[in-house]
Amino acid sequence: MHVVVSYVPLLRGEAGLTMSPERAAQLLEPASESNAGHVEAVVWARDDSGTPWPVLVLERAAEVFEHLVEWSEGSPATWFKLAWTVNEDEYALALLPRVDKSVERYKLARRLASGKDVPSDATFQVVFKPVLFHGPVSTLSRDLLPRPPSRVRVGFLSRAQRAPRRPGDA
Repeated sequence: MHVVVSYVPLLRGEAGLTMSPERAAQLLEPASESNAGHVEAVVWARDDSGTPWPVLVLERAAEVFEHLVEWSEGSPATWFKLAWTVNEDEYALALLPRVDKSVERYKLARRLASGKDVPSDATFQVVFKPVLFHGPVSTLSRDLLPRPPSRVRVGFLSRAQRAPRRPGDA
């Protein structure tokens, strides 16, 4: 079995790296305990055409965004999908890596590193940590979530940033 580490916010490593399960657990433990991908709030915005899009509020938003773009080779729309579920009073929204792309990247990296292909009958366990929000449904989110657009823009905003209360306030 091959363990493929897909997207984990702010975790950096070498694609296709081979290590013992014990060493992998040591490296993944701090990342799994980190709150780097925890979304504290979602602010819903609309573009010029009126299409809604979520702005994810995170403590380290700029770092997570830069890492996400770097990890996705400059193409987050290719490597991630936005998923959500809603019930009566709560919803969850997650930016999920496309695990098929992670497995493809792993296979390529292993071929480049060792000169050998991963066997076609190989099995994979894919580990990832989504950028995730879970919270109460608002009137706006209740209206938007049941009818998701086919392609969604996603914004990132640092918790430390805030909008001025009045024009000119800092």
